Amino acid sequence: MFLRNLIDNKSLLLLIVVATGLLYIPLNRRKSRYYWGTTFDRKIPLVPVFIFPYIYFFFPYLAIGFLLLIGSPIVLVFLKSFVVANIIAAIIWYVFPNGVRRPKVAGSGFLKKMIGNLYKFDKYESNGFPSSHVYYTSIITWYLVLAVPQYSLMFWFVGISIVLSTLLTKQHYIIDVIGGLGLTLISIYLANAFWG
Repeated sequence: MFLRNLIDNKSLLLLIVVATGLLYIPLNRRKSRYYWGTTFDRKIPLVPVFIFPYIYFFFPYLAIGFLLLIGSPIVLVFLKSFVVANIIAAIIWYVFPNGVRRPKVAGSGFLKKMIGNLYKFDKYESNGFPSSHVYYTSIITWYLVLAVPQYSLMFWFVGISIVLSTLLTKQHYIIDVIGGLGLTLISIYLANAFWG
């Protein structure tokens, strides 16, 4: 009974989400040993305008998603999905330190400068697979669609834009996106099956 109450405590779960999410930072500073880019990845163009969903949709979407879901009846399973995803991702990043080799940004222009600044700011190339951008976005989209279905179309549009932006800003490989989507499914399943 005590354990059940503990894992059903919203404030505690939120703290665990933050703590497990922060594991990203030290793991991201490790040197990558694996690069899982493919021929298909090399054919995907750099589309600088996708920096907007990558940065300017992603962070507000996280904040708005958490604010909308924190008071909803599905908040506990939502937070548990994040805990599971963060722990699994951290284990993968630790055991298989993998990263993404970014292209050199040729030419000038406002958007290309923004991409260049993104690469400078996000100077560490690790934690590619699974993409945290993808699994954070996908988990939030899934639960927002369940909690606020009247805005489903908007949530899917924003979610898909962010996922595509990981490829079109050359921040991730296709396998990273597949890993992020797979981790979303696994974490939602485990959170609902065992803690729901």
